[in-house]
Amino acid sequence: MFVSLFLCWRITMLQLVWVLSANKLEDERNKYFDENTTDELTQLRNSRSFMHTFQRYMGTYRFSDDFLCVAIADIDFFKFYNDFYGQQKGDDCLRSIGGAFNKLKETMGIYCARVGGEEFALLWFEKDISHVDTVVSEFNQLIGELKIPHEKSYICEYVTLSMGVHIEKCGFSSTKEELYNLADKALYSAKANGRNCAIIRGRNIPQYRIKPSFTYDLL
Repeated sequence: MFVSLFLCWRITMLQLVWVLSANKLEDERNKYFDENTTDELTQLRNSRSFMHTFQRYMGTYRFSDDFLCVAIADIDFFKFYNDFYGQQKGDDCLRSIGGAFNKLKETMGIYCARVGGEEFALLWFEKDISHVDTVVSEFNQLIGELKIPHEKSYICEYVTLSMGVHIEKCGFSSTKEELYNLADKALYSAKANGRNCAIIRGRNIPQYRIKPSFTYDLL
C-alpha cells in the first residue's frame, strides 16, 4: 500500500512538473512572439506582424460579405521635424503618435501597425462603409489633441498626418499586394491634396477627402 501511495504521489508530481514546464514554455513562446511582432518604440505591431495579419484578413476577406478597409498614414514633413528638433524629439513624437493609434485600436478595434519610419498601416472590416468616416474622424481627433509643435511644417503649427484609405467589398479576387498599393495611392493623393487629410476611395466609391474638423493652419 505504501508503494502504491508513493507511486501515485510520484506520478502526480511528474504531472505537475510537466504542466509547469509546458506553461513556462508557452509563456516564453508568447514573449518571443511579442518581442518579434511589436515595435519597441511605439508599442504598435510591426511590419512583420502586419504582413501576417493582413494574410489572415485576406482569408476572411474571400468569404465575407463585409468591406475590408486598408489604410496607410504617415507624418507630414517628419524629416523636417527630425532635422529641426533632433532624433530624441523625433522618437518622442513617434511614441505619442503610436499612443494615438493604440487608443484607436482600443476604442474601435482597428488593427494598427508601424510599418516604416513614420509610416503606419491599419486594417479593419466594416458592414457599413459610412462608418469609415467615423473612424477617420476619431483618429483626427486623437492626433489633434496631442498638439505636438512642428515649427518646420509647411501646413500647420502642429504635427499632422496624411492618410489613404482603400475600401474593397469582400469576395473580389484581389491580392493583399494590390489592396496595399491602392491604399498607398490614396495616401499619395492625400499628400497631393494639401496633406493633413484623408483620401477615401474604393471600388465603385468615388474618391473624397476628409479634413480634420479643427485646423491649425499657418498664417
